[in-house]
Amino acid sequence: MDYLKTFLAAVSSVVVLFILAKLLGYRQVSDLSIFDYVNSISIGSIAAEMATSEGKQVIHCLIGLGVFALFTFATSILTDKSIRMRRFITGKPVILMEHGKMYDENFKKVKIDMNEFTSACRSQGYFDVSQLDTVILEPNGRFSILPLTKTAPLTPADMNIAVTQEEIPACVIIGGKLIEEALSSIKMTEQTLKNKLKKAGYKSYDRLFLVLMDKSGNVTAFPRCGETDCDALE
Repeated sequence: MDYLKTFLAAVSSVVVLFILAKLLGYRQVSDLSIFDYVNSISIGSIAAEMATSEGKQVIHCLIGLGVFALFTFATSILTDKSIRMRRFITGKPVILMEHGKMYDENFKKVKIDMNEFTSACRSQGYFDVSQLDTVILEPNGRFSILPLTKTAPLTPADMNIAVTQEEIPACVIIGGKLIEEALSSIKMTEQTLKNKLKKAGYKSYDRLFLVLMDKSGNVTAFPRCGETDCDALE
């Protein structure tokens, strides 16, 4: 009986935590501010406690989760209405570099050394810091980088070339299985897809790991790659 209670308490904690996460919004998952980070740890700790609790303790944990959820929801409303509260709770961007000049005091303020700075720049494709004009540390810990105009990549607009806007392709086959909803979203029929794949040399879906297709009918197929097929990549 005790094992059953523990099992039900654990399942309940997962369900409640999932519902709270959905109610609080995807920002809690994708871009955590310091406040979101602290709040997420607190909610997770209460949920973990709830998983092994019994009787009245489960009710206490549920109340605690509800209080944290309401507090977070109220805070999000407050930060939406007040710029000052938003800056206080979620923080504000910090300029680390502007017009080629680095601000040493701001580096110390956010506790970021030069190794972390250059590493973050490299992760976004900028290996030479001298090619950057402005670097801003956002409240979620990410870097926003503006390169020097003379080093920025050339675009079709710079050369007055007219281009067609690219479309987002749909994943119509995943793991050898047809995704009918994705096919319907781009208004394509399965027969059209089969004809495209047949021309590419694929007679069945089983050999395909992923297939992308856009509204224009362009298909990109990724066949399954076994261990022997991938030896050359190691």
